[in-house]
Order: sequence, then structure tokens, then C-alpha cells
Amino acid sequence: MSPPPSRHPSSRTPLRPSALATVGLAMIVGLSACAGSPNPPSTAQLSKASGVTFAQIGIDEVRDGADATVRAARGLGWDLIRAGADGTGNMVVSPWSAQTALAMVRAGAGGRTAAELDTVLGGYDPHALAALAGQLSSAEGDPGRVDPDNPPDDPVYHQGNGVFVDKSLRVRPDYLTALGRYFNSGYYPVEFASKRSAATIAEWLSVNTGDQITTPPVPYNPDTVMSLLSTVYLAAAWQTPFSPGSTMQSAFTRTDGEVVQAEMMHATPRVRVVEGDTWRAVELPYGAGSTDSGLAMQVILPDRPGIAPAQAVTADVLGDVASRLRAATPSPVQLSLPRWQTDTKMNLIPTLQKLGVRQLFTDRADLEAIGPRLTVSAAAQSGTITVGEKGTVAAAATQIDLMPTSVPLGEPFVVDRPFAYQIIDVATGLPLFVGTVDDPTTR
Repeated sequence: MSPPPSRHPSSRTPLRPSALATVGLAMIVGLSACAGSPNPPSTAQLSKASGVTFAQIGIDEVRDGADATVRAARGLGWDLIRAGADGTGNMVVSPWSAQTALAMVRAGAGGRTAAELDTVLGGYDPHALAALAGQLSSAEGDPGRVDPDNPPDDPVYHQGNGVFVDKSLRVRPDYLTALGRYFNSGYYPVEFASKRSAATIAEWLSVNTGDQITTPPVPYNPDTVMSLLSTVYLAAAWQTPFSPGSTMQSAFTRTDGEVVQAEMMHATPRVRVVEGDTWRAVELPYGAGSTDSGLAMQVILPDRPGIAPAQAVTADVLGDVASRLRAATPSPVQLSLPRWQTDTKMNLIPTLQKLGVRQLFTDRADLEAIGPRLTVSAAAQSGTITVGEKGTVAAAATQIDLMPTSVPLGEPFVVDRPFAYQIIDVATGLPLFVGTVDDPTTR
């Protein structure tokens, strides 16, 4: 992953350094302008802890950890689909974006909070996370240079990870180091009490998703002290495009049995097709490279009509599909596929709680490795995908907000019997008023 791209790289304005009351200026390199600047820059350029570089780790060095991380991402993604679609409807989520954001929280978690997150993440393995991110670097590109109506022949992928920190929060230096080393994430100082912080985050999202996502997934909250964000962007042309002239309206039967007229695309590509006990699947490669590597869309069609895909397919099925397609041989197929566009915004907390992540959202959250007395106040994802004759453009953004926990309460003080009082000048102790109350219901 590279630093966040600019929508207009040639016109990027140098940003003024700004003090951050978290870990001191020694930890800050080339900080961006304050969010309160009268003319906000085109993008918040995030900074890393001094001397920290992204870990370059080969996927074969961490194969077992990478496989476990992939399995966990697959499971998390399908759990989110089932929760959001409620069995029917259109959904798009990014398991990798969600998993990365959660792992960024996990980097600063301890005790039971860390253990609960590990059940969702398949264990916390930062080396595997870095290796998987590096695996995608060959397709790294600038979303701002992509024409969404003409997806590029060579796939463009971009992941942006960022942390927006309130100037009042004292972040542990080791935490920022871990984010830079394993997530290639920088940080940016803001004042969450000002709504300009939301505008700064929105601009960062726009740049990192090629304007596909322009609104933060989590609504503005002035009590926030940290926002962790992870974006995933992809734009790619099919290896074998569909001819626009072949697209025509055709019948499409919904789960409830209603027949609608969909814009159906047609082509005869050489692709891989496999069958399972209850499904058929086809793999549609992107780009002009080999079908044995690179990026592809896999479409899974349940055998039985009238059953929602969210119910017919499981995370294990997704793994089986990927494995079988990898071993299959491409052959000519008469393919009909509808055009579609889906936008999804969902709250991640209910699904995570069902999966066992509970303490993270309470005052008992153990995030001391990030900073003192913090809890996760919000976690949400926005996603969008457009699939047409030329290819696919998709983007997702996951946002996790942290805020201070409630101040620990002392022993209750219940005034339920007669009492005395005084009103004094605190500096001198001079009593301005004194009195007693025996019955507060009478004068």
C-alpha cells in the first residue's frame, strides 16, 4: 500500500505542520494542516511515527497465519451479509476493510477485549495482515485517475488506512508504531469538537475511494477522540468484456417469486465453471493477465430457486468455490449476467456482538495500549459496487470511533436524612450562607 493518493497530484498543496498533544512532536513527521484551516487541503496527508516503515513480508513466510486470516475474513464477510440482507435484498460489504479496521483496534487491545476480537479475526497475526496487504501491491494505483465509466484494463487497487486523533488524546507511541509498521497507517490531528473534523475525514475518504464514498460511515459525534478508518477500492475491466450491444432486458425471478425485467449482459468467454452439491459457480477474471493469478469475480448460483443466496450460501461454500475454481480448467461458456449497482451502509456492532465481541463496546473495554480509558462508541461500513459490460468499480470504507469511558463513580452519597449546609468563598472559607434542612418538603 502507498500513501493516500491525491485527486490532483500535481496541484497538491504543502501542508503546514501542526502540534499534536498526544505523543509529542518527536513522533510527528511532516504533519498536515489543522482541520480548522480556512481553506482545507484536497486531502489530509497522514503522518507516521518517526522512523517507521511498512513491513515487507512475503506471503509464504506466514502461510498458515495468512490462511487463517483469509478464513476469518470470509466468515466475517458472510456474517455481515446475512445480518444486513436478512435473507433477501442486495448487499455489498468488504470483509478485508472490516477485518483491517478491527485488527487496528486489536493492536491496542488487551485481556478479554483482545480475546473476543481474536475470535472474529481468527487470531491476531500482524505479520500475516501485512503480508496479505503487500500481496495486493502489484495492482496498487490512484483511484483519482480512474474513469468509473471505463474501468482500466490493468486493475487498479488501493487500500487506505488512517487514524484521526483528537489533540486532547494521549496516544501510546508503541501503538502508533504498530499501525505504521503492520497497517501502513498514518495519523492526523483533528479537533472532534469541531464539525470540520467530519469534513476532513470525508475528504480523506473521497480521495482514497475515487469519490465513490464521500460521507463517513459513522455520523459526527463531538465526543469522539479517535477514528480508525480502512478503505478498499477496486476498478477493473473484465478480461473478456460483454458487448454493450448484446445487453437486453430479460426475465429475472426474485426470491419471492416475482419476475422482473433486468438488463442482462451476454458473452462467450473462456472461463472456469464448477459445481457443488447445491450450487454452480463461474469465475470472471479481470485484466489481461493470466487466469491463474490476479483478481476475479466469482458468481455463485444456488441450484434451488426460491431460496435467498444469503441463506443458501455459507462461508464454507465460499471457500469451497475458491478452491474448486482454482483447480478448474477454463472453457468457452455462454454467459448471461445482469448489470447491477448496489450501495450498502451498515452498523457493524450488532453482528460483532453476536459473534462474541462485547466488552469492546462497554466501559470495561481494555484499550490501554492505545490510550487511557477508551471504548468503541461506533463501528460502521459503507460499500458500493457497479458491475457493467466493461468491468467493475467497487469501494468500501470501515470506520471505528473511540471515545472516553465514563468517569469511574465513587461510593454513593445519598442525602436521605436531615443535613446542614453552607455556602462559602472557597478561597478563604468565608461562609456566605449556612443552614440546616430537617424537612425539604416544607419551608
